[in-house]
Amino acid sequence: NGFYFFQYCMKHLPAEEKKNIFFILDKSSPQWKATRKYRSNVIPFLSFCHLLYLMTARLYIASDSRLHAFAWKPMPNLISREINKHDIYFLQHGVLALKRVENLFGASGTSSMTYFTASSEMEKAIIEQDFGYRPEQIPVTGLSRWDVLKDRSDLSHPSILVMPTWRSWLEGQSDELFCQTSYYRHYTSLLNDQELLDYLKEKQIRLVFYIHPKLREFIGNFHADNNLIELISFNSVPLNQLLMGCSMMITDYSSACWDAYYLEKPILFYQFDLKQYNETNGSYIDMEKDLF
Repeated sequence: NGFYFFQYCMKHLPAEEKKNIFFILDKSSPQWKATRKYRSNVIPFLSFCHLLYLMTARLYIASDSRLHAFAWKPMPNLISREINKHDIYFLQHGVLALKRVENLFGASGTSSMTYFTASSEMEKAIIEQDFGYRPEQIPVTGLSRWDVLKDRSDLSHPSILVMPTWRSWLEGQSDELFCQTSYYRHYTSLLNDQELLDYLKEKQIRLVFYIHPKLREFIGNFHADNNLIELISFNSVPLNQLLMGCSMMITDYSSACWDAYYLEKPILFYQFDLKQYNETNGSYIDMEKDLF
C-alpha cells in the first residue's frame, strides 16, 4: 500500500508537490532496484537523511504504525518520542474484518492514527464504532495496492494459492514445538493429502503454499514430495503477483482474501482452529455467516 501510493504520487502530482514526498526503503530490500527511477525521492533506511526527514516531516503516510518507520519496538529515546508526536495517515495493512486490532490501531490504542483509510462504507462503520474515530477521520478510498491488481490467472495452467495467516500464539516457538502444533499438523496433512494430490494430477493444477512473513522461519519444516506443489518463502515472489496469478485462494483468516475477492476469485476458508482464534484474536464479522 505504501509503495503504490508513493508511485501514484510520483506519476500524477506536479513537480512542485512531489519534490517533498519521500519513500523510505532498506537498501537490502528486493525492491530497491525497482525504485531507482525515483532516486531523489527514495531515502535509504536508517541513513542520516532518513532520520532527519523523519524528525521534520509534516505528515507520515504509512501502512503500519509510526515507529515502523524507525525501529520495531525501540527503547524510548529522543527520536521515538519525536516520531510519536507526528500526524499519520494510515493506508492500512488490509481490509478490517477477520481480526480485531482496535487495541493497537484504535483511537485510544497503542498506535492510534490521525486519519484512517477505509475500503468501503461497511469498513468505515467498523472503524467508527469499534475503533472510536470520527467520520471525518475515515476517508473511504479503497486500498492503493488495488490500483494495480489485474486477474492474470491462466485457464490452461490453473493454480491454487494456499496462504494461511500467522497466529499470535506461535511466535517465538522452537522448530520442535512448532511441529507439534495443530497449525503445522493441519497444513502438513493438507499438503500431503492423497485425494488432493490425485485431483491436482488429474486436472494438472499447481498448488502454491505461501507462509505468513511472521512465521517464515518455519517454512523449512514443511515438505511436499510432488512437483505440482511449490513452497514459496517470503520475499522470493511479490505477494500481489501470486494473488493475480492464482485461479483460487485457500486461507484461514488472512486479510489478503479481500484482494482475491476484489479480483472476483473463488476463496475457500479453512478454519480448523476457529474456536481458539476467536478466543485469542476475535473478528468484526460472524465467521459462520458473513464470509463471502
